[in-house]
Amino acid sequence: MAPAPRRRYSRIPVGIIESLPTSIGETKPSPLVLYLWLLLSPFRRTLPGVVRAGELMLADALKWSPAAIRRCLGELERAGVVMVDREARVLFVVSAIADDPPRNVQTLKSWAADAGELRGPVRTAIHQAVTEVVAGLEKADELSREWASLTASFGNSNIDSNGDSHRNSRGDSRGTPKPLPLPSPVPEPQPQPQPPNPTPQDLTVITDAFERLGPPFEYAAAAAKLSPENQERLRAIPLEELGPALEGLATSFLAGERAKDPPALLKFINKPDLRRKLIEGEYTEVGRIWSCALCGIAHDILRECAPICRGCNRRHEAAVYCRPLEFLTEQEAERRQEREQLEAEAQAAGLKVEELAAKRSANAAAKFRADLTAVKARIGACA
Repeated sequence: MAPAPRRRYSRIPVGIIESLPTSIGETKPSPLVLYLWLLLSPFRRTLPGVVRAGELMLADALKWSPAAIRRCLGELERAGVVMVDREARVLFVVSAIADDPPRNVQTLKSWAADAGELRGPVRTAIHQAVTEVVAGLEKADELSREWASLTASFGNSNIDSNGDSHRNSRGDSRGTPKPLPLPSPVPEPQPQPQPPNPTPQDLTVITDAFERLGPPFEYAAAAAKLSPENQERLRAIPLEELGPALEGLATSFLAGERAKDPPALLKFINKPDLRRKLIEGEYTEVGRIWSCALCGIAHDILRECAPICRGCNRRHEAAVYCRPLEFLTEQEAERRQEREQLEAEAQAAGLKVEELAAKRSANAAAKFRADLTAVKARIGACA
């Protein structure tokens, strides 16, 4: 097979955007800027075009609102140039591998190790893209065999039903044994149940969103004074439009010091063009990030605030890793395991759990007194 013709290209360092002087200023939200940023992102992995970041991380890095990130990602997805796995927080620029093909076997090995950490349709698309690109290179046969060998576990039993790969850290396909389960396994953290998607007719949901918007917008109080006609207009705004528009309003200069008079609620209701500009980020203020006025977390403005975590006593989304909660869960599992073991021993000895525990405590106290007597005797012998 004849090698595919290579297009002209020049090398650009990854993360070059981060090194630009701040005097140049920030970029306005657009799909093209986001596409170029993904290619040159400091979050880029060894695999070309693969970025491990969620929408909030992108919004923080680009100083855009989450609504603007969602809009731009949606347009790139519809155009078929970027794949997004929101659950795993992985993005893949589809053409990046073809534009930056592997140079040798070592490159394929590092790509295979990187791809082995991914799951789902993104990894499938990466595997297919590399397979097609390698088939058009000069050493196509050798590289194709190597790539097929390195990724053999992507489609066989080395990946279990939960999507967990058994490949070890050296990249070979020898499975590593799973640890034996505890008698009482630590329960997996269950995600907090999400409330059902509210309907536009539910005015309470809308006023709650106004409360999360916070000052300087007094929309919650103004909504209570609306006429029935304006209340119907407010209910008629689709939630898919209302949420991003409110988040865009919170991150706009209309909420900052430059705002002489924030737009009134009636203007927000009766001006669809204003909502469109807010969603598209036309009024976005550089450095202003949306966060809920009630809990301080950047969650969906139409959703209820996350409950207080029993591990760290702070509010955060259930999917966010929390070390204190993990430690608390491990402690509870250990205590539960000890209790179950004590119950089993008590049943085998024909005793109650309390009687066995008291007997153990008495034995431990007697042993301590005997050890203490022995230590005193040794001290007296040395004196």
